[in-house]
Amino acid sequence: LDRKVAALLKRIQDVMIHACIIGTARMKLPKYFGKSKTKAKTIDNIDTVYAEVQAKYRFPAANFPKEEEYKMFFTSVDLYDFSKLESFEKKTGHIERLQELMNTHIPRLLRTVSQGDGTDP
Repeated sequence: LDRKVAALLKRIQDVMIHACIIGTARMKLPKYFGKSKTKAKTIDNIDTVYAEVQAKYRFPAANFPKEEEYKMFFTSVDLYDFSKLESFEKKTGHIERLQELMNTHIPRLLRTVSQGDGTDP
């Protein structure tokens, strides 16, 4: 059970990190002028995007993917196809809910399971 829960938490955190990196990078892009130049600058300075995401959401640096992977990803996709993180979060609240799930609900469930008497219902 512990391994399955740990794997679930790791997957949740990976999804959150991915969404936050893409959304933060998207927020740096202009709406009309200088799109390709700013996209190239954002890709070159992906470490600043990582630092922003890490500071804002308190993710450990060790859990971030390699910068080269995201540079290749960003060059192969159009960042304008993704939502800006702030507007996405205001509409859905998914990032906040996932953080609450990871930090509150799953640990509470694990305490309940570990305190149980171990009998099947």
